[in-house]
Amino acid sequence: MAPPDSLVVAGGSYGGYMTAWTVTQTDRFEATSMVSGLSNLISVEGTTDAPTFLRAYMGGAFWEQHETFEASSPLYQVQGVETPTQILHGAEDERAPPSQGRESYRALRGQNIQTEMILYPRTPHFPREPKLIMDMAPHMLN
Repeated sequence: MAPPDSLVVAGGSYGGYMTAWTVTQTDRFEATSMVSGLSNLISVEGTTDAPTFLRAYMGGAFWEQHETFEASSPLYQVQGVETPTQILHGAEDERAPPSQGRESYRALRGQNIQTEMILYPRTPHFPREPKLIMDMAPHMLN
């Protein structure tokens, strides 16, 4: 069993979304790393390359299901988050655009939460270049 004072949470893509969501619900983690995650399900619909993807889950478009989209967006639950957060994002990510990471970064920094954002150049949803893949792991471990 892991010592309670050393728990971290990390994930990429949907796992990045769940990581962002998790820290809005609990302060039990010492740190978090969100990789290519979504933070604002309303704004993502206008910026992603899969704009209708969320509609099936939410029961319609954001203008039809605004409360559902808002209630399911980590960004709208961010008040009171205390967990130091790392955001890793590809600069060329069209599935989870880097604006999603920036929104989280700015909201957390606005609350004086220890936060860093690393934007990987030339990188789509996940890094493909070996040197960028090799760079990501040490950042997450640190």
